[in-house]
Amino acid sequence: MEVILRNLFDKGQVITYRSKTEIKNKARDLEKGRDIGTQNAAWEIEIDQRILEIEDGEKAHIIYRSTPVSIPMEAQMIGVLNKKQIIYVLMDTRGIILEASGIGFQGIVNFPDGALKEGDTWQDSTDVELPGLPQPVRQMRTFTLQGFETHGTYQCAKISVASEEANLDIIAPDRVNTIKYSIKTTGEILFAHKEGFLVKSMINSSFTSNFQSTVMEGHNLFTQELIEVKAKVPA
Repeated sequence: MEVILRNLFDKGQVITYRSKTEIKNKARDLEKGRDIGTQNAAWEIEIDQRILEIEDGEKAHIIYRSTPVSIPMEAQMIGVLNKKQIIYVLMDTRGIILEASGIGFQGIVNFPDGALKEGDTWQDSTDVELPGLPQPVRQMRTFTLQGFETHGTYQCAKISVASEEANLDIIAPDRVNTIKYSIKTTGEILFAHKEGFLVKSMINSSFTSNFQSTVMEGHNLFTQELIEVKAKVPA
């Protein structure tokens, strides 16, 4: 079976997702040989994806409206905002973001030009914003069409994703030393190929950072799942 994977845009359509992020960080002092701190947090957000306008049948002006569901204090302490946010995106049917007022789209796939069959792979390069990192990181991602499965009422393309290790050097607060980060990502995405939208994504990112004798290890699990599709909701 071969499919051409594309986002299918419908002006006025609103798709609602529920996202959950869980982070677990641990710091260790190598000189003293002991753990010196941990950081755990989890939060949930509801996301409305509204199609405002469509250009030439190939590009869509989209508003993403994020509404906090559960943002505990430990999440707010690492910079998670406990308020509604709106991000504007201009995206084409392949999932390529042409314009955006923000970043952090972990579950979006950039599809290749032609038809795909089970086992086919393709790559993209994108900036990803991860909790616990001081700035976005550019990742080279490899996608693989693993096959097809039914999720709820949708026949989905099952896509795996794995990134190459990305490295990031940040000037330390003392403005003398450097903090070195290494980041990798793996995950799975379910895409309703007939309807042309995301059904579910699970993205697991891990990083290590080194600063003097301190090493920090972090894990970030991001899950996003479809809740509801509304066609042509009035603006």
